[in-house]
Amino acid sequence: MSNQEVNEKDSATSTLSDTRVQALLKEYDLSKNNADHLEDIIWSTAAVLVTGSIAGLALLGGTLPASPSLYDYFLRAAIGALSIVLVYWWKKMASVWYFVQSMLYYRVVEIEEELDLFSESYISYIDKAVRGEEYPNRPGVNRMIFAMKDQYKPLNVPSTVDRIGWVLVIVWLIFLASQVLAMLGWI
Repeated sequence: MSNQEVNEKDSATSTLSDTRVQALLKEYDLSKNNADHLEDIIWSTAAVLVTGSIAGLALLGGTLPASPSLYDYFLRAAIGALSIVLVYWWKKMASVWYFVQSMLYYRVVEIEEELDLFSESYISYIDKAVRGEEYPNRPGVNRMIFAMKDQYKPLNVPSTVDRIGWVLVIVWLIFLASQVLAMLGWI
């Protein structure tokens, strides 16, 4: 870190009272922990849905009696429809959770900028640089972007989660359609 950067950091933090700095650091920790917790919730529920869908499809697909009754088909169709509703609901909840997470990370970056910290900010800045958007013109930030930009491969995690949801919906729709077609005697 250059002398200029050290002086800029000292002047930025010296203008804030110790109470304000402590409050910002507490808010920083809470925001970061809550954002990380939301990520854990999203992936934990995704794992349960994927595992449950695989198990449900294996169980339902492998247990059809030799001469199935109308009840057998209705039960399977109802389970398929319920599974679609659950996956769709989860997709909607995950998008809300990601929105809240984005707001929390936005606040984390604001606090970092106020305290002259860079942990999450660097990720935000390199995202902006890759997209061609404006980012803070600071020597440390510019060095980081110059050093890392070619290696950085952005991944849109919410889109990936959304795709997982759509794959599950499509698989359950195929299962539901096959049950209806079988019930009608078409397959």
